Amino acid sequence: MDKTKLIKKLCDAKDYYTAGFVSSESGDVYERFTDALVYSLDNAYLAPYEGSRLYPTKGNRFYTGGILFYDYSFSLGIDWKRLRAFPLDDDEREYIEKEIIGSLYFCSSVMKNEHNLAGLGYTHFVPDYEIFVREGVLALCHRARKSSEMHGNSFTKCAVRLAESIYALVHRIKKELEKAPEGENRNRLIRAYENFAEKGAEDIFTALACINFIFYVDGCDNIGRLDEYIEEFALEEDTEAVIRELYSSMEYTNGWNVLLSRNNKHTLVCLKAAYGLPKPNLSLAVDEYTSDEIWLQATTNNARGANPAFYNKRAYIDGYLKLGIPVEDAEKFSFGGCSESMIAGMSNSGSLDAGFNSVYYLYNTLKEHSDAESFEELLSYYYRDIEKEIDAICAEVNENSRLKGEKNPQMIRSLLVKGTLESGIEFNMGGAKYNFSNINICSLANTADSLYAIKKFVFEEKRYTLKEVFTMLESNFEGSDEYLALARSLSGFGNDNDGVDEIARAVFNKIVSEITSHKLERGEISAFLPACIMFNAVAEIGSRTPASADGRRAFTPISDSGGAMSGRDKTSPTALLSSIAKIDPSKANGTWTVNMRVSGNQLRESEGHLMLKSLLLGFFASGGVQVQITALDRETLLRALNDKELAESIIVRVGGFSARFSTLSREIQENIANRTEYA
Repeated sequence: MDKTKLIKKLCDAKDYYTAGFVSSESGDVYERFTDALVYSLDNAYLAPYEGSRLYPTKGNRFYTGGILFYDYSFSLGIDWKRLRAFPLDDDEREYIEKEIIGSLYFCSSVMKNEHNLAGLGYTHFVPDYEIFVREGVLALCHRARKSSEMHGNSFTKCAVRLAESIYALVHRIKKELEKAPEGENRNRLIRAYENFAEKGAEDIFTALACINFIFYVDGCDNIGRLDEYIEEFALEEDTEAVIRELYSSMEYTNGWNVLLSRNNKHTLVCLKAAYGLPKPNLSLAVDEYTSDEIWLQATTNNARGANPAFYNKRAYIDGYLKLGIPVEDAEKFSFGGCSESMIAGMSNSGSLDAGFNSVYYLYNTLKEHSDAESFEELLSYYYRDIEKEIDAICAEVNENSRLKGEKNPQMIRSLLVKGTLESGIEFNMGGAKYNFSNINICSLANTADSLYAIKKFVFEEKRYTLKEVFTMLESNFEGSDEYLALARSLSGFGNDNDGVDEIARAVFNKIVSEITSHKLERGEISAFLPACIMFNAVAEIGSRTPASADGRRAFTPISDSGGAMSGRDKTSPTALLSSIAKIDPSKANGTWTVNMRVSGNQLRESEGHLMLKSLLLGFFASGGVQVQITALDRETLLRALNDKELAESIIVRVGGFSARFSTLSREIQENIANRTEYA
């Protein structure tokens, strides 16, 4: 086969990533992936500059799609449809399929699909923006060369090549900007690129231009602690507009999370810039010292849309301290994707790696042990099933992690994180300073409500036998209207009912204990982190979940994130948060998300921000870690189900992220509309 001919075909089609793999003469995995990335960056399409404050902007990605393509989570992706359609000779197709694709690891292929609960081997990331703002891009080349001199292995030698390619891209962009007509934004961008190419940023605009560049180099994932990166610089007249442009690019590229935590004027500007936008997923870390001015702006934002979500600053720091992480690093906590916790610029966090569907496995326990003679005996069987399944989940994650390290190196992120160049160990091999795996805990409210119903109706009131309950589950409650009415009349989780809340606490503690007892076998400092981040997966996961004893029919949505089953929290917002606080969700330091819907009018009232501040700080003082608010009334949401223009104009919180209502599936739209609305 003529490789030169094949490479030309691929390059003519702008499939530089695949061309890089074909061009690689080495069997060394680091060299192969580096060749692909260098080919991509050296040939990256740079759209003509059109006067924007930042560049690149919106859809101008550095990595173009092809047969193979760069994927920030899995290192690479494969477009099978494009492979079949691409005009290849038989020997060329065979070479790509067998010699290239055949030698690559298909991420998560060792993991069971039943553990795919809003993520399977997925990895979000927050680059070390701080070091680039402080030192510039040339310093990356110096660090890579120093690492190569120290370690001399294939990984560090490849790191030098890739760092130099990133540095060269900065200068290519500068030349592209110089082709454009004179203008204030164009001239300022040229100066910014000249500045951060060689050294640290000299002003806030240059810092933001540098952050934007690294965001695109990483593949458009997360930005992290934005107000901290820029707080040393004086605000400028258009800083808010520049940040808003950055946010708009994140929506266009499907970027994810920005965290604000500094409680200063930079925090306020970053909040104002997000007003009315669905992206990024804006996370506001608060405590008792957060100013009323920031609370007021956050409330103003929430009344218009659904950003920011609120996070317990102290809980995340304490959670990382308990893992033995020094306070100066723990204070760098951040979030990727929806709400998955990680340490900015220092960690490789599987987010989400896998999940445990608690009510699904309760169904299996009932199927095998419907002869249990007491509630305690049933719980003991269920706990054994929890142990067995979490053993399997953690073993799968470790095997997947091992294979990713051996077969799918993440060379880009190896250059954007602390630890890899210092240790000479690649990102997926455990080179990052900290390594985490977020494991999703799903349907806890359904499980608690189901066990509460069984305890009451089977073992206390003896209305039914356990076998009769399971038979009803198998038949999806056909002819079981009496049981359905009884189950749905119970005061379930989310209503400050000690009876059901104690069951939820016990089950939660068991699951958390099992997850955290396992060792993540990647890196020196590592841990499995329990989480509950349902993303938009409550309907999809529910579609694979049998009926449950709380009266939920088979294959319908499960409970929404870490709160009550949608619509069953009927008492008050204080009661909802009280139920959640009883389980102490701070133990789930991967993040335990809570959705809450309030009246927009309530937030618009003059003292609305003080009401919200009091409610959330009380919850956080009791162990809560996160609350996200949708401030829309049910009537508006129901109208939006059939009004495309209205659906496009409103923004809601889903399961850890915000989105335009129009972009969600019908099932998720209905699920949000059915959430309890607190007036």
